[in-house]
Amino acid sequence: MNMKKQLLLLLLVSFGLSAMAQRLSEEKREKMEKLKVAYLLVELELDEQKSAAFKSLYNEYQEKKKALWKRSHDSHKQMKESENGESESELDNLSETEAQKALDERIELEEQKLALEKEYLEKMVALMGAKKVLQMKKAEHSFKRELLHMYKDDKKRHHMEKELIEKRRKAH
Repeated sequence: MNMKKQLLLLLLVSFGLSAMAQRLSEEKREKMEKLKVAYLLVELELDEQKSAAFKSLYNEYQEKKKALWKRSHDSHKQMKESENGESESELDNLSETEAQKALDERIELEEQKLALEKEYLEKMVALMGAKKVLQMKKAEHSFKRELLHMYKDDKKRHHMEKELIEKRRKAH
């Protein structure tokens, strides 16, 4: 299994640096999600049948989670922008009733996110057991950490490349 992990990490490195642009295209996001699922499958060491079921369940969960995130993001974005496009915040123009409604909507979205996570964690426990679900959560965290390290290293490398170019220009 060590060989699989090494191969996956090699794949991650080769893909990751180009995919870590600040704004990823939809195609790159899909590739990253597929890579994440592959990473989780390697870490969980599931049999073929459970792997297929997990992949389907996990992708369904991620799609629903993304839809909730989009709703939350759109709601937050509305609060930052005014209707006429000025830099003045819409928040300044809210009545107390409207502000309470906005807070209630945020609470409702957070409750929906929590309910969604609970629902899918329970389904995953039924599929593969609680210990594997905890391993999955740990693997998700590790995957994010790997991507952040690659992104950080890539930015550092670009910064160093710029410094080298400047030194060469000054030398000539």
